[in-house]
Amino acid sequence: MADETIVLRNHKDTVFHDLFSDKRNALSLFNALNGTNYTDVDSLEVVTISDAIYMRGKNDVSVLFQNQLALWEHQSTLNYNMPLRGLM
Repeated sequence: MADETIVLRNHKDTVFHDLFSDKRNALSLFNALNGTNYTDVDSLEVVTISDAIYMRGKNDVSVLFQNQLALWEHQSTLNYNMPLRGLM
């Protein structure tokens, strides 16, 4: 009988969620991804979708900034479905 190791895969996305749910860190990530240099943290709103509202879908972190919604996902392993999920 082989020794089976149970891997908890959600710990990395929890760290990602906790880190970027903070407005300052989220604005920093927004600036890094978009090549911008915004500084007004109060104009950014964290609006992460959780399964408390949507039973079948959620994401790690979402922000609403200047009428632009950004959905961010953390993936610790290669996932070929992410482009399709982004379109949905």
